[in-house]
Amino acid sequence: MWLLRSALRNPISVVVVVIAVAFCSTLALLRMPIDIFPNLNLPVIYVAQPFGGMSPAQMEGYLVYYYEYHFLYITGIESVESKSIQNVGLLKLTHGADGGIRGSCTRFHASGHGRTVHHAF
Repeated sequence: MWLLRSALRNPISVVVVVIAVAFCSTLALLRMPIDIFPNLNLPVIYVAQPFGGMSPAQMEGYLVYYYEYHFLYITGIESVESKSIQNVGLLKLTHGADGGIRGSCTRFHASGHGRTVHHAF
């Protein structure tokens, strides 16, 4: 009750506080994408290699390791992430922000693995 009475006694102070809160919240919203969210526009190639009848451990040992090893020699790839699930090996090849993904895709196709590539530009 005391808050309502003080607001009615000092209406100009209440308006100043409301404007200050609105200004600070607008400023925070404008700066938030810069501070919190990462750059999501990095070029990525996803590779899915299905192979029936293999457990995740077998997929990791026989197929995914082979792909990871060879993808490390393709110029421009910053990271290789993999996940092995039942009958499928999934790899995510991340490039830098320089945009050299088209050349890497060409080298990827030339290496003989091109039939399983999916581009995400």
